[in-house]
Amino acid sequence: MSMTMQDPNTKCIIKKEFLELYRKLPLSKIKVADLIAKCNISRGTFYFYFSDVYSLYRECEQDILVIMENELDGVKMASIHTQKNAYIKQYMKHLAALAEHKDRIQIFLRGSEMASFRREFTNNIYAVYSDTLEFSASTSDTERHYMVRFFASGACELLCDYISNDCSESAETLAITVYNIMFNGTFPKENRSSRDN
Repeated sequence: MSMTMQDPNTKCIIKKEFLELYRKLPLSKIKVADLIAKCNISRGTFYFYFSDVYSLYRECEQDILVIMENELDGVKMASIHTQKNAYIKQYMKHLAALAEHKDRIQIFLRGSEMASFRREFTNNIYAVYSDTLEFSASTSDTERHYMVRFFASGACELLCDYISNDCSESAETLAITVYNIMFNGTFPKENRSSRDN
C-alpha cells in the first residue's frame, strides 16, 4: 500500500529512508527515484514535502543539530553563573541527549557532508560560548572572536569524538574536563597558582 500526502507518517518515513541511504551513499548519489521506490510514494508526494534531496538533507541535518543543542541553553545558564556542580550536571544532560541519538548523529559525522555538518555544529557552540565566556576589558573584538572560535572548535571535536566512540567515555569525566578547561584554563585553579610560580 502506498503512502499519501495525508498520511502523517509519510514525512518521517521519507527522512528515515533517506538516512538509511545516506549511511551508505554520498549525498550526491542519492536520487529522488530511489527514495520514492523505498518509501512507496509518488514523486508528487516527495515534492510536497521537499524541493529536492538537498532540502531533505538540510532538514534532517537541522533535526540532528536541534537534538545536539537540546541541553546547551542549560549549559549556557550554568556557565554564566559558573556554578561548577550545575554546569557539570547540565553538561552531562547534554551528553545524555547526544548518547540517546548517537546512531543518527554518527550518520552525519561519517557522511559525505561531514565537514559542513561539523561547521554548523561548531557555529551553534560558538553562539553559546560567545554569550558565556567572559573577557577582560582590554580584549579586542577580534581576539574575543578567535578565543571563542578556538573553544567552540575544541568542544565540537571533543563531542564528535565522544559520539564517534559510541559515547563510551565517562560523561562525568568529560563534563568535569570541559568545565576545568572553560573556567580554570587547562589546570584546576588550585594547581594553576603553583604552576605559574
